[in-house]
Amino acid sequence: MPLSTLATYCSGRVPDSSILVDIAEHFGVTTDFLLTGRSPWEADVVVGGREIKEGTEKYRTMKEIANADDATLAKIRAIMDLVQGEVTAKARAKAKEAETPDAGDIVNPPVEERKASNH
Repeated sequence: MPLSTLATYCSGRVPDSSILVDIAEHFGVTTDFLLTGRSPWEADVVVGGREIKEGTEKYRTMKEIANADDATLAKIRAIMDLVQGEVTAKARAKAKEAETPDAGDIVNPPVEERKASNH
């Protein structure tokens, strides 16, 4: 890019969208950053349809995750999988517990059932 073109952009002229994309890709930033100077993390974010407010613990955690290297992300994913596995195992155990009748219910069925079986 000629220096005169760069000087024109620095003076306020906005480049065509294709040039903006090229510049953003070259510097590893978003086109929003080039146009506004704000990082995507400087505003509230929406994840899965839920808004996460700046300054909250979730926001800070997401920002740390976004800046994490691949090894750290792999560790975070492993921890999340373990936690999800524990939650799933507890849910299965609770469901199985709800399905299993109490031993007293088998030996001594409710009075209504005993009356019905005697007739």
